[in-house]
Amino acid sequence: MRASDFFPFRHQIREGTRIAIDGLTPEQLEWKPPGGVHSILGWLRHVAQAEDWWVRRVILGEAMTPKRKVEVPDLESVMAYLEETRARTNRLLEEWPAEKLQEIRPIPPDHNGPPIEEAPIHWIIQTVFNHEIHHRAQIRLYRRLMGVPAAPSW
Repeated sequence: MRASDFFPFRHQIREGTRIAIDGLTPEQLEWKPPGGVHSILGWLRHVAQAEDWWVRRVILGEAMTPKRKVEVPDLESVMAYLEETRARTNRLLEEWPAEKLQEIRPIPPDHNGPPIEEAPIHWIIQTVFNHEIHHRAQIRLYRRLMGVPAAPSW
């Protein structure tokens, strides 16, 4: 059994995100509600940055900094970054035996989420996918707040 067998819906998660932004204009991608932290484009960038950090920094133990806005300023570059990060995750999941998911990784001190000192790889990967779903819901909400018809859900 491969590690990928434990995440059979991972491809649909990314496809659902692509559908959520379908048809949006550059202005709509940059819109933020009053008090909003990120625009839709910002949420997409954040999803890529988080996956990059969790996989490379936490799981693989690389010294790295996720790409910043100056490096991925527009939809084309953000989508390429999303594809780059997911391709890496998918490649690892296809290469690893299922047992690899049980390995524990320390959570670095630069983690800014809930306090946690260590976690199994399975939890980390599931958290990455859940994180994307969470922000995709925000993107769909932003569409509604702008009065833009919701993209079909998958």
